[in-house]
Amino acid sequence: MSSYAETLISRLQKCPAYLSPAQVAQALEMSKGALALRRMRGCAPTFEKVPTGKIIYPRDGVIAWLRTGRTPD
Repeated sequence: MSSYAETLISRLQKCPAYLSPAQVAQALEMSKGALALRRMRGCAPTFEKVPTGKIIYPRDGVIAWLRTGRTPD
């Protein structure tokens, strides 16, 4: 795993258990739009849609996604 991915994982481990799209985008150093585009294409971290329609990302899912080597471009 790259040191960049390790840096991102270290940052995420300090975050709450569930993150908003804005928090994930900031942690991954990408725009919210880029994250949304990845989500629509099926190549984003695991997310959940709560009954209100809000999207949340489990922190552990984002970390697992980074460990697969799919680091942000």
